[in-house]
Amino acid sequence: MTKRNIVAGIDVGSFKVCTIIGEIKKNSGINIIGIGTSPSTGVKKGIVVDIDSTVKAISNSVKKAEKMANVKIDSVFLNFSGGNVALIKNRGIVAVSREDKEITIEDVERAIQTAKVVAIPSDREIIDVIPVEFIIDGNSGIKDPVGMVGVRLETVVNIVTGSTTIVHNLMRCVRKSGLDIEGMILGSLASAEVVLNDDEKELGVVLIDVGGGITNVSVFEGGNLCYISSIPVGGDYITNDIAVGLRIPLSKAEELKRNYGRLILNESDKSKDIEIKRIGEKIPSKITYYELNKIIEARVYEIIELVKQDLEKSGFINILPAGAAITGGGVYSFEGMTELTSSLLDMPVRIAVPEYLGVNDPSYTVAIGLLEYAYKSKFFVKQAAAKTDRIDSFINKLKNWLKDYF
Repeated sequence: MTKRNIVAGIDVGSFKVCTIIGEIKKNSGINIIGIGTSPSTGVKKGIVVDIDSTVKAISNSVKKAEKMANVKIDSVFLNFSGGNVALIKNRGIVAVSREDKEITIEDVERAIQTAKVVAIPSDREIIDVIPVEFIIDGNSGIKDPVGMVGVRLETVVNIVTGSTTIVHNLMRCVRKSGLDIEGMILGSLASAEVVLNDDEKELGVVLIDVGGGITNVSVFEGGNLCYISSIPVGGDYITNDIAVGLRIPLSKAEELKRNYGRLILNESDKSKDIEIKRIGEKIPSKITYYELNKIIEARVYEIIELVKQDLEKSGFINILPAGAAITGGGVYSFEGMTELTSSLLDMPVRIAVPEYLGVNDPSYTVAIGLLEYAYKSKFFVKQAAAKTDRIDSFINKLKNWLKDYF
């Protein structure tokens, strides 16, 4: 993977498993070269409930992505999200090590490691540590202290924790698929990397990611993630409502939802017919757009209402000048989604779509975000640079050896 600077990410969701392969181009970011998806039947509400089914889905999605990209991957960045994720704010303080008091990347890493020392329950573990700000000798609000001068370096971090059982079961599925895990990345941070801009994150914005089994709610303010929660309702519940209400198979209900689902209908559309075949009936029957629309609208209304209640409880509902951004494959395609959400939340709302050639679809937001987040993170850049330096050093030695002897 290092020869072509290939990076891969896997989003294991309740509806599908998505694998994205990208190639890092010098001075031009990441170029998406492979996409693979597979239906997910072993994950419910972000939790692995069937390891064998999940392993099979992961393997299938990886094979499809590898075939499209014409490369073989051996490691991936893995998405982690769900209702078990929690944020813990903590601080770490270290003395600057150099005699001239210039702060180095090693000082920053030591400060972050110090901040990680916090008591957490035995059934939870640390997934990631996100620096919020750095403080040099009492001067706060510093984003990147490297190169500055000071005596004492302090950092404020958000520690992301998750259920040990859920984390290890998910990692086990990936490893049983024959892949190593380069790192686990919080889905909210991954999504924000590709669908939110710096101004939105600075002013205050809520990212609503509607997946198959859960809806993730993430609030960004001051450029940082400051709140995260999950609502155990998603797009699959709409499909289930349609299947139950119309007495049709789930596969047909999903097809109806994607092909005919709308939240706004004009008068001429309301009376249009859709042909369906109910379970147990041999003769097809007909329903109107209006009948289907009412089933969908009721569940979407419930999802957004639950998001509103969550934001009210957290205290962020009235301090989001940039409004809301909706992404994810759950309900993004419904005409009228922004109008309904804006009306219920009383704030500006937009559909957030990753702007990548060939994958400008909100259902790929998290998977693409994994690649961008990994690429832009200092750890990954430093790691990649170290590998490149070693390769360049070897090549130069080889060239000199050939010159000497030939």
